[in-house]
Order: sequence, then C-alpha cells, then structure tokens
Amino acid sequence: MELTFALRGSLRPELDGDGRTLRLKDAGGQTALLYDQLAVYDATGRSLPAQFSLSPGSEGERLHITIDAAEAVYPLTVDPILHGMYCTGILCALGARGGLPGRRRG
Repeated sequence: MELTFALRGSLRPELDGDGRTLRLKDAGGQTALLYDQLAVYDATGRSLPAQFSLSPGSEGERLHITIDAAEAVYPLTVDPILHGMYCTGILCALGARGGLPGRRRG
C-alpha cells in the first residue's frame, strides 16, 4: 500500500538513509520540521513495515509512505511523529499541547 502527499512551500524535503525519517529544511539548511519514528499498526495492534520515499511532482516533491500491508487487518494507523525545530504559526499551538491530536501514545 502506498500513501502519496504533494509537498509544497519553501521547506525542502530530505530523507535519512533509513527511509523512516524525513527532514524539512529551510533555505539556510536548518531542519524546520522532523518526521521520524514512522510506525504503522493494523487493527490488531501489529506493527507493519513502512518507509518514506520522495519523487518529483509537477508542482514540487511528492512524499510517499509505503506500507507492507499484505497480512494486515484493517483499518491501519499511520503514525509519523512530528517535531518542530522552531516555532511558527499553527505548529506553535500544536507543540504547546504536546503534539498532534490523535497521535498514538505508548
């Protein structure tokens, strides 16, 4: 299974070698947002292998999350953890509450 997202804006995406960490960097090369600890679970709570990848799109890069869901029981929970390296707009409010709503804990 693959989920695809269009990435737009001034931040430049960069993947770490493990395919489980995505950094969005500003014009100065500093990490502005970090998505890491990618975890996918099926309805039984079983962990499923998953990774990020990038591809060029017509209006910028595309982010793909590829999930090995061959033996999965649906629905699935996809849980990349978001870290803001510096605070801007809505991310400040989210960070002040301790993260994104609906994030799986534990």
